[in-house]
Amino acid sequence: VHLGGHILDRLQMNDLNLKDVAHGEWTYPSIVGLWHEFAVHVGFLVIAIALPALVRAAKRIRHAEGIFFLWIAISAVGFSLVDWRQTKHLAQFLAPFALLVGVYRATTQGKLRLTLNAALSAAVLWNVWRIIALMRDFQSIKALPIW
Repeated sequence: VHLGGHILDRLQMNDLNLKDVAHGEWTYPSIVGLWHEFAVHVGFLVIAIALPALVRAAKRIRHAEGIFFLWIAISAVGFSLVDWRQTKHLAQFLAPFALLVGVYRATTQGKLRLTLNAALSAAVLWNVWRIIALMRDFQSIKALPIW
């Protein structure tokens, strides 16, 4: 029954929420809302680096980074359509996502590499700052209602 709800019922798209609902009303986030939440959780700087890395990997589909691209693409489409309730489900592709960012950084030179280094350093510092803030006040996490 549980698997039927997650797979068969969702694939019928009966509860597909393409736009956000009225304020104060809770439902599954829209697909766009899910991806926005993912970008907020991962960090916009990392997303800004990952997008050109994904484009480059898509163009190099027959090389090693093409496998990372396929893993990310299949997971992204699958979880967008089947279980868009929480971004934790998108964690399935964080490993190839991070590896793809690393490959992209390693294959760049000059000013682009310096820019990527600066952006990645800023992202790490941002995350360290967020962890420290969280350690001071764990109540700062706003949990979503659970089904």
